[in-house]
Amino acid sequence: MEAQEKNKEYEDFFKRLDGLSDKDRTNIKRELGKSFENASFKSIAPFYKVYYGKKEREELHFLMATCYCFYNKDGQYLSDDFIKCLRRVKEDLKSDSLDNRVISLLDIEFYNNIDFFILKFSRLLRMLKQKGYKPNFPKLLKDIRYWDYSTKPVQLQWTKDFFLTYKEDDENVN
Repeated sequence: MEAQEKNKEYEDFFKRLDGLSDKDRTNIKRELGKSFENASFKSIAPFYKVYYGKKEREELHFLMATCYCFYNKDGQYLSDDFIKCLRRVKEDLKSDSLDNRVISLLDIEFYNNIDFFILKFSRLLRMLKQKGYKPNFPKLLKDIRYWDYSTKPVQLQWTKDFFLTYKEDDENVN
């Protein structure tokens, strides 16, 4: 039950972002690639109109707000988990050029290297948008929230989702 409430809380956050004026959304999206600490008050003010959470989660939610507002409300995008979108781009490019960027992101601790994480992450997000992909933002918020856990469950899952290849013969193997 608690997990469902948390998922609803994440979804509600993005619905509240949708309710902001175009001007407020524009002010927030202009901060993509910047940490909350380095953002202008033109973006912080509208962020506080929709963020009801704890102070220690402001940085994470601000990052997600800038990413979400970066996309047009009425834009047509293919949507999936962030890392699965990256995998699709890799397959579309028929290249391994994204591998090092993804590995670099996976090795960064969010709260210990916020500015570096945001820089690397927002570059990948810009590429996704350019290629016509939009991540599932509530799922992405949840993933980044658990990013710094010592067991690294998110990074392990993302590594599998991005790098694991399946052979047709292996599809039925458990």
